[in-house]
Amino acid sequence: MPVLATGAATTAAAGAVATGAFKYNRANYLFDAGLRFSRYTSGYNFAMAQATQYRQDIRDLTALTVTKMDTYHVIGVIFFVLNFQLIMAGRLGVHGPSPPGYIMGLYWVNICSALMFLCVLIWFTLHASARATAGSVHMLTRTVRLPIPTPKQLDKARRTGNMFEKQRMTDVFRVPFVVPAPKEATAEEQADPAKKVAPAGSTRRMPKWYQDEQKELHASKGGAHRNAVPEHFELYRGLQQEWAVHDCYSRIGILYFFSHWLTSVSLYSQCHCFGELRALWPAWSVTFIFTIAHWCLLKLDIQEESESRFLAMLPIEHLLPFTPILTVAAMSLDYSVLRPGDGWIAVIYLISWAAYVIHFLWALRLFELAMPHAQADPPEIPGKPWTPGEWLGATLPAGSPAPSTSLRLPNSSSLGTRACSRR
Repeated sequence: MPVLATGAATTAAAGAVATGAFKYNRANYLFDAGLRFSRYTSGYNFAMAQATQYRQDIRDLTALTVTKMDTYHVIGVIFFVLNFQLIMAGRLGVHGPSPPGYIMGLYWVNICSALMFLCVLIWFTLHASARATAGSVHMLTRTVRLPIPTPKQLDKARRTGNMFEKQRMTDVFRVPFVVPAPKEATAEEQADPAKKVAPAGSTRRMPKWYQDEQKELHASKGGAHRNAVPEHFELYRGLQQEWAVHDCYSRIGILYFFSHWLTSVSLYSQCHCFGELRALWPAWSVTFIFTIAHWCLLKLDIQEESESRFLAMLPIEHLLPFTPILTVAAMSLDYSVLRPGDGWIAVIYLISWAAYVIHFLWALRLFELAMPHAQADPPEIPGKPWTPGEWLGATLPAGSPAPSTSLRLPNSSSLGTRACSRR
């Protein structure tokens, strides 16, 4: 009887220990399952927050181009009206005598050229703005989407209570504090397996559900480098080539428009003051105001070039803004009381031909500045803008400004770099 009593007591104690171990390990399993699903959803929340930042990057980069193109477009529409006012409503020879032919030739060439560059500017701004918006929509709907988990992924991440029955017996009936508890490898052991002190089969000490999680949720060992550029930046950088040329030439177009428009306004003011007002000094004062403004504009946007080209040794942009001074001097002689037989007519024609030659050379200079020019990657200098060489290969002028949305900007010395190296 004592033996039977002892055996019964031992069996009861073993049963109690097994039952307690079962309940304890099942509670741990359910607790770990809840933490696992919470961590899974938290990870997706962080991923969606990161994707939201990426989507905002795309919107901000696109807004740089679209906002600039819209501003150019508004300026173009306003000056369309002003340009047509000079051509139509305020045309010369209607309210008074027609000005001399030499100044009318320069005037109409400049005012029509300004209208042409204005049309080019509007067209380029429309294309760049529309293409940038379309590219942004493409990336937001195709490549930079929120990583929302599917129902299948959610079902795979969660655990049900009956899954505990599929675990190993050693995990189901592990006696706390008696059987060695699970132990994760340290960072040094993960980096160098040779430093592991535990035996080769020590992974069995980890619960089966933990090992399944490592296989299912952390199977991917890859990932971007810490200092790698996010993929959406590289994708957007390649997409910018669709409108980079239009962005650049719209900036050049607005410069060329204002150059011709300021010249035509100076000539129009001279014709109005001499032909209708019969006022000498207002013509001179107004001419100097527009001349200085024109010179400052060209000095701001056209920089000295580092290489010798066709007209690089003859920078006409330093001389062109002052051609209205030649014409106002010719008009002063033409409307003076001097007798034509004294040789002043020859001086007037000499001055007018000099102005025509300067404007012809200026037309060649404009073509040279805007002409596509192949160049290699410019050197990267701290604090200076930079743009990849393939953007400036055969589609953009030398030293031209890169689109305002580019991640890096050009560092060349030619046309419009100061004005456009803000984006």
